[in-house]
Amino acid sequence: MTGRAISLIDLGEACDVHEYGGKAAGLAEAISVGHRVPEGFVLGVSAATPDSEALGRLLQRLDGSVAVRSSGVEEDGRDASFAGQFESVLGVDSVAGLQAAIEHCRSSAESVRAVEYGDRFRHTDRSMAVIIQRMLDPQAAGVAFSVDPVTGADEVVVEAVSGLGDHLLDGTADGERWVVGSVARRTHGNGALDASTAVEIGSLCRRIAHEIGTPVDIEWGVEDGLLHLLQVRPITVIPIEPSERPPAEQTYIREARFDRPLHPLSFTSWLPAHGRILSELFSEFGLPVDRLDNRQYLGRVYGRMVPLMDRGKDGPAPPEPVLKLLMSSVPAMRRRLARARAWAGDESINDLIDAWESRGRAEITGRTRELRSRPVSTLSDEDLALHLDDVRVHLDETARRHFELAFATQMIPTGRLGIFLEETLGWTPDRVVGLLGGHGESSTEHGRAVGLLAEALGPDDLDRAISDPTSLLSHPEAAAYVERHGHRINVDLSERTEAEDPARIADHLRRHRHRPDRRDTPQRVAAELEAQALAALPEERTAEFSRLLSLARRGRPYNDETELTTLDALTLLRPIALEAGRRFLRAGRVGDGADVFFLDVSELEAMLRDPTRPAPVLDRRKAEYRWALANPAPDHLGPDPAPAPSWKAVPARYRSTVGAVLWSAGAAESAPSTGVAPEGALAGTPGSPGMATGPVRVVRSMAEFDKIQPGDVVVCPTTVAAWSPIFGSIAAIVTEHGGPLSHPATLAREYGLPAVLAVENATSRLEDGQRVRIDGGAGIVEPI
Repeated sequence: MTGRAISLIDLGEACDVHEYGGKAAGLAEAISVGHRVPEGFVLGVSAATPDSEALGRLLQRLDGSVAVRSSGVEEDGRDASFAGQFESVLGVDSVAGLQAAIEHCRSSAESVRAVEYGDRFRHTDRSMAVIIQRMLDPQAAGVAFSVDPVTGADEVVVEAVSGLGDHLLDGTADGERWVVGSVARRTHGNGALDASTAVEIGSLCRRIAHEIGTPVDIEWGVEDGLLHLLQVRPITVIPIEPSERPPAEQTYIREARFDRPLHPLSFTSWLPAHGRILSELFSEFGLPVDRLDNRQYLGRVYGRMVPLMDRGKDGPAPPEPVLKLLMSSVPAMRRRLARARAWAGDESINDLIDAWESRGRAEITGRTRELRSRPVSTLSDEDLALHLDDVRVHLDETARRHFELAFATQMIPTGRLGIFLEETLGWTPDRVVGLLGGHGESSTEHGRAVGLLAEALGPDDLDRAISDPTSLLSHPEAAAYVERHGHRINVDLSERTEAEDPARIADHLRRHRHRPDRRDTPQRVAAELEAQALAALPEERTAEFSRLLSLARRGRPYNDETELTTLDALTLLRPIALEAGRRFLRAGRVGDGADVFFLDVSELEAMLRDPTRPAPVLDRRKAEYRWALANPAPDHLGPDPAPAPSWKAVPARYRSTVGAVLWSAGAAESAPSTGVAPEGALAGTPGSPGMATGPVRVVRSMAEFDKIQPGDVVVCPTTVAAWSPIFGSIAAIVTEHGGPLSHPATLAREYGLPAVLAVENATSRLEDGQRVRIDGGAGIVEPI
């Protein structure tokens, strides 16, 4: 501290933010206009710590107990709050304690989290002042927001706890909540505040927001019936409801797999291209659909299947006889359906599988590895833009292979089998798809890889990896696992990968070590169903059944396998985005490196190619994204969805292709519950047979995998292929969406665990820790 002046200034005079920091300056301004703030003093950034005698006098002046609080120069600004980044020490009542607390607050400016936070926003001034205030003995304390920080609604939100507010701020206490508009209403908790005090806090918060000219959040405390202001901070991002809406007469259905909002970069990088690719394949396979129209509304992904003869207005589908007549007589429809005949036999499907096995897989995975190996940090901006182009071309090719194989190797063969068994034996889709269990090796590959890694590590290194995930970085077995599986995200490019976060790999290993035993196998279930079908079928139909079953089983792995290759290709965009974000931040073109995820892909490319091009104003996109995070989106927009056409509406000569696709599409979609649930139980659709009992774990995204314990019943909106590793250790799965051919049902069958699908609002009707009994065969979830 040599060379520093010894300077303590009254808190009300600490207006210079460069000397006394943002927190102190905000309180000084509040004092100047008459707000009640606990008495205090500020030690400026250029001041040395006072000697013991001066500190002793200070403690006496402030009634013997003080709160020591950091006040960073960059803190509580309008573009970066530094909330929770610095330290405070409460209840200091000795000179030695006060000296230690001052140094603790000052050193917090150099903490890793504070430095990383500052770097994100290009705030590198780590100067730190320290506030020393009289310690309140409050009856209640908490925070208040002048607008709802979650929804953006124009009403004050007050959160309170009895006593000190530090437990509310650090998340260890669940506070009482009040919403103060024209009246005050308690929405959560009980006992900390009465309505009149909540109104007083709301009025204070609104008045301060008016004085500062921007929405704020404040910290407050009530002592001896008097309301004290403890901190003022501008709210940096206020949620705004997205304004764009689809045409009122068209139905857009929310994609269940995209339950969380997508950043603009993620959506524009691949979903429009996927819609175009699907449109081409609809034509190639002779399907009576013009295109898939993907759009982003309310932060979520919605899609509309545009019919071949689009009237621009959606409504109930024509009756089956009318549909059959249209398909047989309308020239445009007949021309489209004629193309389906090319896929009517088994030969074209087997040829496609052979081509993928002989060269397609090696071409796609080899190209992905080559693109991943490019050192993006060494590329010029122009070369990085060219690399982005290469990745997008590769992603398109990978997606095309995926959808082509999905149609040809899963939807058509499984649909043919389904139509045959429905016509001859009256089987339901859940029984049909049970015949394919044990033939989806690709869907379980990631989970099996976790087990192989655990075995390769051995007991000692496995324990070390679980307690210290960084130790995985030195193991060649872990490196091989990462190369094959660790670069994959779900769908949003802002997500971290396992390669970036080895703690996620350690989390898989932790669950694997305590995985439950599986008594049932999908192969046994499939064999029993096959025997039942053969016993029930007329002898003259058994050969046809065996042929259909053989092709469906052969094609079963390729949908999941190629979905994973598409996710691997998609993730190649993440290193490009991160590198671009770092460059744009250094050049002052964005205020936060993460802003890059709010660009659309054409804006990102344009900024790389033109160093003078400024970033678009992103404030509204950020605000809309924050609103979307906090607000559930409806399952559809526009008129109620009409039921999908049945395969029975397809003329007989097209049923082995078009009819088969329609059967499979129906089996993958959510269907109404057919079971009768006991009182208090939840009914859904059978997804995978079996019984299980365990505690509920609500999981809405891959970021919440660390919540899952072995033996849990996972309750989620839906799953994708990247969720495979959790299935090896859980007891059962419950989803809000999907049918017997959907991804979660298929994966559950491969792992031999019960699944109940399409349980409406399951993630809100069931709670973490609640014990339930699952009957996958009946589609029942029963709390116990």
